Amino acid sequence: MWESSPAIRTKAQKPIRLSVPIIYILVAVALVIVITLNILTFNGRAFEIPSGAMEPTLLIGDHIFAKPHHLIKEGDILVFVSPVDPKIYSVKRVVGIPGDRIHLRDSEWKLTMPQHIENGDIVVPPDSYFGMGDNRDVSYDSRYWGFIPKENIIGRPMFIYWSFETPADQYLHKAMSQRFSFLAHVVIHFFDKTRWKRTFKVQR
Repeated sequence: MWESSPAIRTKAQKPIRLSVPIIYILVAVALVIVITLNILTFNGRAFEIPSGAMEPTLLIGDHIFAKPHHLIKEGDILVFVSPVDPKIYSVKRVVGIPGDRIHLRDSEWKLTMPQHIENGDIVVPPDSYFGMGDNRDVSYDSRYWGFIPKENIIGRPMFIYWSFETPADQYLHKAMSQRFSFLAHVVIHFFDKTRWKRTFKVQR
């Protein structure tokens, strides 16, 4: 009579666990967020502040959403197509609306736009606005290139959706290698150089 062979027991196999360093996860998350934010910036209603002309209201590296704005009054912040270069968007505060009289000292306006001078004052023409940066010592604005045409206006900032510590001269670096280098910098430092306190800050 044959005896049955003893049952062969095998040790239960432990599940294989893949260990992924947390830094890789953070970099992947940052990369996705940065790409999404850049897509928002190019959709026509989101803009990045490149200079310190509007400090302390808007900082270099602030990213803002803009909404159409038709009833423009003095004190409003406007996003508009630059009258100097149609490829550039600019952000300034309205200090003069149609019909306002503005007096500038040590200005070339009398030479460049004499048709808008009355008794030494600049008179803002219809469908035009006079804009200046809050940080007026470094602002390149209506004092130099003239009025903001109504048709150039895109809208006014709603809120900051993201703010990242950005060098003052970053907007001058236009080579692809420089852009990719800064993009990599943003991904690596997304969490520690994002100005979290400015996120969703409403602009007035």
